[in-house]
Amino acid sequence: MTTWSDLLPEILNRIAGKLDFYEDSVNFLCVCTSWKSSVSTTKTMMRHLPSRLPMLMLAESDTDEDDKNEHEHEHKLRRFFLLSNGGTMRKLPLPEAQRQRCVSTHGWLLTTGEEEFCAMLVYPLTRAQVDLPRLYMFDELYFDQDEWMYYLFSMRKVVFTSPNPLSSDPSFRVIIIWGKTIGFCRPRDASWTRINSWEGHLFDISYHGARKRLYVVATMGAIYECDVTNDVLGPKTLSRVTRRRVWVLVCSVGVFTRVGV
Repeated sequence: MTTWSDLLPEILNRIAGKLDFYEDSVNFLCVCTSWKSSVSTTKTMMRHLPSRLPMLMLAESDTDEDDKNEHEHEHKLRRFFLLSNGGTMRKLPLPEAQRQRCVSTHGWLLTTGEEEFCAMLVYPLTRAQVDLPRLYMFDELYFDQDEWMYYLFSMRKVVFTSPNPLSSDPSFRVIIIWGKTIGFCRPRDASWTRINSWEGHLFDISYHGARKRLYVVATMGAIYECDVTNDVLGPKTLSRVTRRRVWVLVCSVGVFTRVGV
């Protein structure tokens, strides 16, 4: 009698090619050893598949119970809360995030460490990594280390100009707010590029893919824009586009919404 483990590799590859989400690919490979070893396309395709639902990465734990767990200590597991199935907890090996400051966008983590001001993009589901330039440009990092915990002297937000850092898109940029400074880079750049020329306090940033513009919200809701995808060298200068009182700028499905008018 034929069992599931006896299915031909050609059939398994065809089934695997119809999987649309990363979680489905993981479950597929976990059915049995023969499925995992026979399928060739899934292992390469799953690296680029989107996650089904958002996940919340929980903070590292310093409890004695976790310290005694040798398996967790060895593999540096991080806990993720998934909204699927009414809320489930999953542990994933993610040593790249150990004792790192993390912010997230498009399912990726931007991690930064105090040692040599290093920065890196990490995809938690596959542990794919993209190295970024060191953060020497951001003046806030030169404050005493104890000051990093304060809001004005920490990494506040990261946005991408396109969803996938692993793609060959030449216009891909990583843009971050660190304290009172905005900077952007390409993964292969030697350093970050500064963005200047807004007035007052910096509140928020968002990138509009269709218009290919970075939008910045500052004091009194003033909105500025900037093109970060051209190859002009040197700091970028923002142009003011509105004087309306806006507090947060939200971009959803290519449409901007003013929140807090």
